[in-house]
Amino acid sequence: MALTLVEAAKFSNDVLQKGVIETIVSDTPILKKLGFIDIKGNGLTYNREGYMGGAAFHLVNGVWTESTPELRAQVTVTTKILGGDADVDNYLKTTRSDIQDLEAETITEKAKAVRDTFMDRFYYGNATTSPEEFDGLHILIPGAVAASGTIPAMVTRRVVNYVGTSGYGLGMNKVKEAIRICKDGKPDAILMSKLMLDLITRYRESIANMQYDLDEFQKKVMFIDGIPVWVDDYIADVETHTSAGAFSAKTGGTNTSIFLAKFGPKYIQGVQSLPITVKKVATDLETKDATRTRIKWYPGLMLQKVIGVSVITGIDTAYTVAATPGNTAA
Repeated sequence: MALTLVEAAKFSNDVLQKGVIETIVSDTPILKKLGFIDIKGNGLTYNREGYMGGAAFHLVNGVWTESTPELRAQVTVTTKILGGDADVDNYLKTTRSDIQDLEAETITEKAKAVRDTFMDRFYYGNATTSPEEFDGLHILIPGAVAASGTIPAMVTRRVVNYVGTSGYGLGMNKVKEAIRICKDGKPDAILMSKLMLDLITRYRESIANMQYDLDEFQKKVMFIDGIPVWVDDYIADVETHTSAGAFSAKTGGTNTSIFLAKFGPKYIQGVQSLPITVKKVATDLETKDATRTRIKWYPGLMLQKVIGVSVITGIDTAYTVAATPGNTAA
């Protein structure tokens, strides 16, 4: 059974650990929604689904042609070591704790650092170039892109990512196309940066086509075709893309990406060999007069059913959003 971090915290009797988990998931819709499977060992091997196989009508005594579901690949997700130490000087703890709980503040800031690191890698992790990391969505979502920058043929339903035209602003028709290539129902959410949301809001206000409602967390959000838009500050607005719009690097450009995601078993799912753990490792360090608390976590990320997600990349944030891609300055 996969539990979100919020649900898992309910099974902990450690008040400090619960507080750390609450800090990590606060203001982060992904970690409120993302479930984690507990595994033994350091990895989990799974079959990544591709073509689902077909069916057809047949004449009496007609020939039946077999069409077997095709697995895209066998993939192993390996958990990684994430964490940090929080040291508190004993002198400051003794003399300043009448003003604020210095130790609690220090641990809270370290918990936020763990959250920020996980969420950055959630999108931009690359285990090939940085073996200490897990692969993020830019790696997990297949990136076979036609040279023209359009959606590749969906004959086998394996290529689910969508790339816009490089050097142009977002066209809302491209968002609709990205929604259409997501199978097994609509995505749970559309993930984008705050700047991208501002650009879309400006466009939709200009055509009097705004749609707001409460999401599952009872937060007022924009909806596009009935799908909630989640703003995530961890999606960069300075991505670099190739001339065809394919993602290249997190920095160095003026581009951004929009992710359409389904969460849960067989879609975007977290794994962990060790849940978030808070431990006092020393009350009197050898080299300095301080106490040390360690926050550690062994997480990973998997995507089994690629047909349930898509990504729009190569969106130049220097230009406005329009009905179709254009290059009018924002």
